Amino acid sequence: FTKMLTGVGVTLLGVMYVAFLGGFLVATRVGFETHTDLSTHLLAYFFLVIFGSDTGAYFTGRAFGKHKLAPGISPGKTVEGLIGGVVAAAGFAALATWWFFPELPFKWSIPLAMVLAAIGVLGDLCESAMKRGSKTKDAASILPGHGGLLDRLDSLLFGAPILYYFARFYF
Repeated sequence: FTKMLTGVGVTLLGVMYVAFLGGFLVATRVGFETHTDLSTHLLAYFFLVIFGSDTGAYFTGRAFGKHKLAPGISPGKTVEGLIGGVVAAAGFAALATWWFFPELPFKWSIPLAMVLAAIGVLGDLCESAMKRGSKTKDAASILPGHGGLLDRLDSLLFGAPILYYFARFYF
């Protein structure tokens, strides 16, 4: 009975984790319909920044990573990778602002991207800690080498509320 309660609790918490945080992406998509293409621009900016940050962090960490960020939780993460990810996020934010999102000036888009990148790393560390706690680290085989589908989504899930509330207050 105790194992069943723990299993049910973990399952419900996992669903709430993904559904609650992921709901902010849906809210961003449908919550800004009064402005022409604003929700589309917000989400395109968001995905470009998050994926660019993840890619920049990966390649910078692989090339220059010497100082471990949180070795007990995610041994592959380095401080240099974090810095590279934040710089890449700033670059992709500048590109997005210039290319298709002039409604969001550089003075807001670049700092927002840097915050999203830092929160994305925090999301990855939290998700890795949950998986380590449940002894399922790197157990998934859907995306080999990535540790599972949540490893691709954790930056998005943690950054979604930041984007939503920024857009709610700014626009």
